[in-house]
Amino acid sequence: MKKNIFSLQHDIAYKSDFAGNTPHGTQIKGMQKGDKVSLNWDWIKKVENSEHDYYFNFDCFVLYDDAKVSDVISPFDSLGMLVSPKLRKILESYKMPKGNFFEIKIRHKSTVYDYYWLHLNTSFYEIIDFCETVFVHKQSKVENGVYVTNCVKEYVFQNQKDLKMAQSDLFKDIDGLNRIDLKSCCFKEEFDIFLYGSIYFCSERLKNCFEKNEISGLRFEESWFDAKFKDIE
Repeated sequence: MKKNIFSLQHDIAYKSDFAGNTPHGTQIKGMQKGDKVSLNWDWIKKVENSEHDYYFNFDCFVLYDDAKVSDVISPFDSLGMLVSPKLRKILESYKMPKGNFFEIKIRHKSTVYDYYWLHLNTSFYEIIDFCETVFVHKQSKVENGVYVTNCVKEYVFQNQKDLKMAQSDLFKDIDGLNRIDLKSCCFKEEFDIFLYGSIYFCSERLKNCFEKNEISGLRFEESWFDAKFKDIE
């Protein structure tokens, strides 16, 4: 069954000036450890002998003074997403791949808030049916002074190993910028949120829930690839 899915994009929340200008590209100024504030991502560490458990070798995330405190804090990527208790409660009522919510704090000026760092443990390639998923070779190059992307060839791989081999072969091609991307995707089961590369995607019903509950810090864009979910008997 085909479904509409949407990518989650940063909607950076700032107190802008009268012209709408915002001074930073992210809400997070850094992480605070004692008196030191630094963007040292090495302070997020994996627990020894554990694939999915983390600990935070700092006190809290620090926001810029002119940032607003939103339900999702930017930046977010494949490593994790900072979410409010309100958003965690919503996400737990929808279908997610395996993941963890780690307790963390954020500080905005002199106020400290309880937040969660969401880390999805499940690889995207574990939740798709390769035999019914179509990938496409995209090649980007400058033609007549314009940057153009063309779809060169479609692929159906048997597994992630075959995909990686094809990616490795394309990287050897110096004619333009080459990549393998999704064209249509078949999931083994239906999820309301998942991670592909460094981008989070959500179902239409979860998007509607976010909008109904006025979840801040996000905007939505329609996915560039088609998605379908196998019927679960």
